[in-house]
Amino acid sequence: GSEPLAFKTPLFPDDPVERFAVVHSHPLWLVRRWAGRWGIERTESILRAVGNLGDKAWIGFLLTALVLLAFLRSWRTSLITIIAIPLSVVVAFVAMASLGVTLNLVSLAGLVLAIGMIVDNGIVVLEATFQHVEMGKTPRDAALAGVAEMTMPLVASTLTTVVVFVPILLVEGIAGEL
Repeated sequence: GSEPLAFKTPLFPDDPVERFAVVHSHPLWLVRRWAGRWGIERTESILRAVGNLGDKAWIGFLLTALVLLAFLRSWRTSLITIIAIPLSVVVAFVAMASLGVTLNLVSLAGLVLAIGMIVDNGIVVLEATFQHVEMGKTPRDAALAGVAEMTMPLVASTLTTVVVFVPILLVEGIAGEL
């Protein structure tokens, strides 16, 4: 008689870490890394929280897009800022990973603050550009004039916000680890 076909990767592996990765569609290397550090129970709650955070981020992104469309009244100008949001998040995660920064309460708060500043700064530049277009300039010239006009105020505003939060980075002990 012939043996039944055996699959090299079973649908539900015996190893609880592998099973968790398969059932919840998480990369096995990530689940192994966290499970080795905190155990499978805590890893499950962490990955569930990260998944929940991702869902809420999409809702926030969609609400931001709707608000931009409502206030800017132009899908073309809104699209610029809407594209900047996920792009800035990807760049931020790459920078965080390369610097060894982990996701925690402070890094997430900083990320939310940075995204808000990017959206605000983008809207200010778009508004300045729109004013130059209304003056009769070509879109390219209006964009260059809008950026030139708003660069110093936006740099000053952004640096002020960053400087306010520098003392938080210098906190030591348990409060600094948050």
